[in-house]
Amino acid sequence: MKKKAFTLIEIIITIALLSFVSVVILQIFVKSNQRNILASEKSMASLIAANAIEANHQQSLENNTESLTYYDENWQITEQNPASYSLKLQTSSCNEKGIYQLKATVERQDGSQILSYQVQKFSPRGASQ
Repeated sequence: MKKKAFTLIEIIITIALLSFVSVVILQIFVKSNQRNILASEKSMASLIAANAIEANHQQSLENNTESLTYYDENWQITEQNPASYSLKLQTSSCNEKGIYQLKATVERQDGSQILSYQVQKFSPRGASQ
């Protein structure tokens, strides 16, 4: 009478295949988590930069100004340096047409740039100067 059972080599091959597949799946999960963190970071940086530019649009602009704001890992404004993130807002000189350049740059603590926005603002007051 012949028994129906798996041989040792069949079990070893099955374990090896399952190990290989599980390593690939774990790598996909790790990469997905890293991309999710970067997307969340870029989204918050974009929101912070857009809000800073919009707030600056509401104010009267001075020529060639630069401001630096620090944020902690939860995107709360902090006074300490080094912080997790920094927002640099620059205003360039008004040209003869009354147009200012606003540039907002968000960087990580290590100096790597997350994003940079540049917009123009028309100032009738600057055009008459």
